[in-house]
This record gives sequence, C-alpha cells and structure tokens, in this order.
Amino acid sequence: MSPRSRGAAIVAAALALFAACGARSPSALDTDNDHDGFTVQAGDCDDTNAAVHPGGDVLFTVDFAFAGTPACSARNPQQQVYRVTNNSCTAVSLQTLQVSLSLGGSCSGGQTYTVPLETAQVAPGATAVVRHGAPAGTVAPLCCQSFPCAQGTCTAALQYALATSAGTRTVTQSYGISDPSGRDCPLCGTIDTDETRREAAPMSDGHACLGPVLPY
Repeated sequence: MSPRSRGAAIVAAALALFAACGARSPSALDTDNDHDGFTVQAGDCDDTNAAVHPGGDVLFTVDFAFAGTPACSARNPQQQVYRVTNNSCTAVSLQTLQVSLSLGGSCSGGQTYTVPLETAQVAPGATAVVRHGAPAGTVAPLCCQSFPCAQGTCTAALQYALATSAGTRTVTQSYGISDPSGRDCPLCGTIDTDETRREAAPMSDGHACLGPVLPY
C-alpha cells in the first residue's frame, strides 16, 4: 500500500470511529422544549410549560364573592374560591391563612382572624383549590355595627395573607356596602350573616345586630 493510500485509510478509520463513538444526538433530557432556560436534566418538572421550572413562582388567587357595592341585605352571588398555583418544581406546604378586615365610610373598626384551609400541600407544577368560602346565597356583606344603622356606604377592605413554605403570598380586596335607608341592620344581623353562622345577640329593642363580623 502506498503511503498516500495508507494515510487515506487512517483518516477514514478515524472518521468512522468519531461517527461511532464521538458524536451523539441530544437526548430528550438535554433539550429545553418550552424554552424556559431549564432542561429536564436540569430539574424542569414540566418541559411543556414555560411557567413551570425550578424556582418558579407560587401564586395565590381568590375568586371573590363580592364586588362593587352590594346592598346590605344582599347575599353572596357566588362562592368565594381560593387557589394556589405552584409553578416551582418543589412541593409547597401551606401553613396559615390570615384575614385582616378594615371598615370605613359609614362604618369603623376592623379585626384580624384566621380561616381553615382544605389542603396542606400543593404538588410541583399543580394548581389546587385550597379553600371554599360559604355557599352562594348564604352570606350577607357587612352592615352597621349598632342600631340604628348609619345611612350611606360602608367600605370593607380585606387582606388575605397565605403563609407557605415558599413565603407569604398576599391578596387584597375591597368593596362597598350600601345602606341608603339606615334600616337594614336587622336584616344583616341575623344567623348566616357571616361564614361562621354565629347567631346575633338580641338587643333590648328587639333588633339583632352583630359587632364586627367575618364576611370571608
């Protein structure tokens, strides 16, 4: 074999060896299908959803029952629903949900209380309902705190603070409660006024009015 032929054979053998051993096509674990900067091999637990990846945010949302300015004697038009979306690739544990209520306008006062949760953990990449409020039609918005009621609009500002293993997530809500007559306190201050279904304490004049109550 001539030197030129021998050299060509060596090059051909080297190329064949490289093709067999030195090159490989990228596997599914190495690709970033959702283009979020993370591959499955790097810990992406859902490579079809760019919002879900290691270190992704944990979202807390509430579908509120009340909006605008309902009448004092109205009932909640829908059930209030609380959701957590876990866009991280680590399970998130839920600790407490604290509600802070502040009244204004023709009302005054406020209180802070905790409400129970229906689940203690949200899986990676999952969205879960963590709480349901009272059934639709069973809760009246806050009214006045004494009889006779003050005419006008009472305002309610609420803050929902959900403590989780990923930190505290906060949602706020505000609405007005209209009582133009000043006569709706007896309607509001009855059983099922608030989610706890606490009975109203009768007053000496026969009217039943609560102190600060828990709308949600």
